[in-house]
Amino acid sequence: MTEASTQSVIATGLPNPARNPRQIFVAYPYTLYDTNDYRKPYKELAKAFNVQFVFADEKITTLHILQKIADYIRSSRCGIYDISGWNANVTLELGLAYGMNEKAYVVGPEEPLIASSHAACGAEGSC
Repeated sequence: MTEASTQSVIATGLPNPARNPRQIFVAYPYTLYDTNDYRKPYKELAKAFNVQFVFADEKITTLHILQKIADYIRSSRCGIYDISGWNANVTLELGLAYGMNEKAYVVGPEEPLIASSHAACGAEGSC
């Protein structure tokens, strides 16, 4: 592993976060949905499958917002990106995931859940 690969994507002085295989990052347009209604199915899925869904607004940190989101993406097994309404923040987060070659799944009004990243399923077929 090279020194560059162990450093943070945005703030080069910060280390990359450790990957949590039970964590999934979720990006969605907050203005389109009631937060409690949108997150309720994720809470139920978290209990049923022993996973943790993380949302960018859940934790206040001293990091730059892009660094915080990059850390969430890098530390998660994959990300779910709701592009309903083509929210600029969600598309930025999706682009960040693509740029870091992270697993990304896109949801929207036309597609319930589609794997949208070439990294989504590995050569061995596991997602």
